Amino acid sequence: MAIGWLRERGIRIEATNPEGEHTDDRVDLCGPIANAVGSKRRGLSDNWLQAADVRGHIPMSGGVASLHVSTTAALLDYEVLRHRRSGGWPG
Repeated sequence: MAIGWLRERGIRIEATNPEGEHTDDRVDLCGPIANAVGSKRRGLSDNWLQAADVRGHIPMSGGVASLHVSTTAALLDYEVLRHRRSGGWPG
């Protein structure tokens, strides 16, 4: 239902998970975009992963395998704001 609503409005979907192909700083976040994140236990559903226009991940080091969903959302929101304030995608 949410995926259809986003599609009808031309909003791209970025699925963020540890297996994402791109780091989130290398994804164009300037246009209408929904950042989909999943819980630490279950991750994103296959529906969201298949619907995604791009799959991103947040690079981590030092043995950290995942972040709390609220931390992930905050980092993604910051990255969107950074891209938009700079006047465009830095990639």
